Amino acid sequence: MEGKLGSKFIVRTNMSYTIRWNNSLGDVPTMVRVRAFYGLQEHDVIRLAICFPKTTTQFEIKSWNPKIDGRQFLPNFVSSLDELDADTTMTAFYWDKDSGYFYLKLTSDKTLERVDQMCPGDECRDVTIRRLDGGPGPAYCDDVATPFVTDQTFGPVPPPPPCKGHGSPEGLGAPVQVAPPEAMQTSTKCAQLPVADASARGPQESRGCFKDPEVDAVYSRLYASMTPQLCMDRCFMRGYAYAGLTSGTICECEQLYNPIEALDRAECNVPCSGDPDQTCGGGGKTEVYTTGLVRPPPAPRCGPGHRGVVFDDICLYPSPAQEAYPLAQRTCLLMGGTLTKIDSARKQTAIVNFLTGITEHVWVGTAHYGDHWVHLDGTPLTSYTNWRSGADQVDKVRFMRLNAGDNFKWDNYGYWDRNMAMCDIPLNWVLDHSPRVCGQDHLGLRAVEGAPCFASVGSEFNNLQAEYKCHVVGGRLAPADTPREKANIDNFLFMYGIATSYWIGGNGTTPDKGLGYENKYFPDLREYSKSSRMLALCMLDEVDTVQKCPTGWIPGPENNCYLNKGAITRIFEEVGVYCNGDRSHVLRIESDVENEFIRKMVPDSRVWLDLRYYPAADAFLSSDGQRSLFSAWSKDSPRQHLGNGMCAGLDTASGLWRNKQCYSGSHTVICEMHLSLVPTVSGI
Repeated sequence: MEGKLGSKFIVRTNMSYTIRWNNSLGDVPTMVRVRAFYGLQEHDVIRLAICFPKTTTQFEIKSWNPKIDGRQFLPNFVSSLDELDADTTMTAFYWDKDSGYFYLKLTSDKTLERVDQMCPGDECRDVTIRRLDGGPGPAYCDDVATPFVTDQTFGPVPPPPPCKGHGSPEGLGAPVQVAPPEAMQTSTKCAQLPVADASARGPQESRGCFKDPEVDAVYSRLYASMTPQLCMDRCFMRGYAYAGLTSGTICECEQLYNPIEALDRAECNVPCSGDPDQTCGGGGKTEVYTTGLVRPPPAPRCGPGHRGVVFDDICLYPSPAQEAYPLAQRTCLLMGGTLTKIDSARKQTAIVNFLTGITEHVWVGTAHYGDHWVHLDGTPLTSYTNWRSGADQVDKVRFMRLNAGDNFKWDNYGYWDRNMAMCDIPLNWVLDHSPRVCGQDHLGLRAVEGAPCFASVGSEFNNLQAEYKCHVVGGRLAPADTPREKANIDNFLFMYGIATSYWIGGNGTTPDKGLGYENKYFPDLREYSKSSRMLALCMLDEVDTVQKCPTGWIPGPENNCYLNKGAITRIFEEVGVYCNGDRSHVLRIESDVENEFIRKMVPDSRVWLDLRYYPAADAFLSSDGQRSLFSAWSKDSPRQHLGNGMCAGLDTASGLWRNKQCYSGSHTVICEMHLSLVPTVSGI
């Protein structure tokens, strides 16, 4: 036995086996791992005797089933084989130092339930024995290991059946047994494997090495013949878009993979069982390939900024703001919709396809009231569910969310947790927030005639995010520098405010403080930490007769307006919180002139771009689902370097675009709006 992969043997239950080492090939191993797969179930026993150097005095035992960790859960070292055979806990071990045999017993307390189960109860016996001393050997165990004996007492032998008539033709007093026909001759030649049709196939390319992508995959394992091409062919012929290889022997066929944790390609370094010159993933690491399956075109886009996707007769729209559950529902209601209702596997699949690659949990429109789960429209859950294990078992008011770390399976949490929202909104959604009567797109309200136009922006923001959002909707954080300005805010909150807190303009007494209103019982001007999360109270610009960039925006080339207030974030999902509005979005660079303009605006910086890799399209797309017509990538194809990240940023020092991880590395936030979208009096 040589190497890390060890050897695999087919054995019979209720038998004993001896493991010896060829001392001429090298040292006696200090660590031996034994795993029992396929068929070992309740009442079955396999006993092993491992020959070790007789000078060994100490062993360390680790096991997953049963739990043995050497700290809280300890092995039971017994002093005889009788004690070992009598043990039912599967934690007993016997070291016979006189013979040099280390004895252990493999058994199970469960029964196989399915023909495809690897181990009963999906719990496999897995034991690691480590010698802590005894030297390199050799190990001589001349005595024969004591065999394992089970009580196999049988019932009485039944008497032979009586003869019919006066006796058999042979006169032996027993019925004649007809000899079976000779066995049919069978061919030993194996059928040819089917071959993929290359004429209807696109390129097969690696998408990188990933840490345990959470997907529902078709699984197969080949101990002697696995290669990347074989796996890709298998998955292609079964109609799957992606093939994943892991542990050197496993092929997983997937329609989608979740590229949240990209690793260096060198970490997928386990040789393929069918070709040791190639690699097939790693332990807990999967190398993902495209199979060449031609993908259907992406679903049509819809909703504000075309950032949603059409599903049947509704628009699935993700709100990027991290909000508590009540405010997430309010966000959806303001767009004429509601938090999404998932009542079929089709809809769950459409949402997962849309969200794959996003690292944030997502609120959906289902809650637990009383003793049952109901959708927000009052209807109960259908027969379709997709819960994480045990997540539906609660005894208090809870709200459903999609868990990004488990392929967006259903989870539950309290209303206070801040997550994204997935909304069902009408396809005919329009920029009309009646009865709002002032400001850009009628977003604002006046408390009295002639008063300033205010709007409360419905999400929870820190102070800097609130400042950005007020500029996005065509205004600024409401000022309260004078008694008149404060009175205007008071009047608005008396008329239209809700019982919560609002950011307003102005700084506190220290740089980390900002001004806000607590409106639980009456408007109360207070200082808050700038990291606090509240609604934004904006004072909107009066709509002009001339088209120009709104307050706070910088005019730029090609009739674009840019917003840069110094925000820096490490997480790409947060960028939309700053920038996304009915008319604005995260920075999209469409020309070399625009690329140079941004370089001069923020020299020696890294800036987020509105680009993300979507596995469903195998392309970098903007948030409205479009491919960029201009690019300045530092490498020919960013898809060949997904290990560097699924998002994109501009390095203003070099002027080049680079793959970026979506959740690490600080980048500047710049928002963009085209001048043609800025409303005028004639366009209202």
